Amino acid sequence: MPIDSIPAPAARKARRRRRPSPDKPHPDFPLFKHKGTDRWCKKVRGKPRYFGKVSTDSEGKASLERWLSDKDYLLAGREPPPPDQNALTVGRLCDRFLVAQNGAPR
Repeated sequence: MPIDSIPAPAARKARRRRRPSPDKPHPDFPLFKHKGTDRWCKKVRGKPRYFGKVSTDSEGKASLERWLSDKDYLLAGREPPPPDQNALTVGRLCDRFLVAQNGAPR
């Protein structure tokens, strides 16, 4: 077989380095800007979770802080507590009602 008839090896494609997203404050930032809602977002267990508006937190500092506080709950599959620990919840409302009615919480 003549050498000229042997096909040359296929040229390898050069790997492109992934450029940092212009939507992130720095390359290793864990959240991304959700284009439809303009909020900081992170997909956890296949579900998008939102951590604040980009318009009010362009650097993502408050959103990153919230992600770090909620991260362990979300990765474990639990619902994180509300950001305000003194927020009125159904349980607290029921406790207030029972205290007003009976004088003792449940």
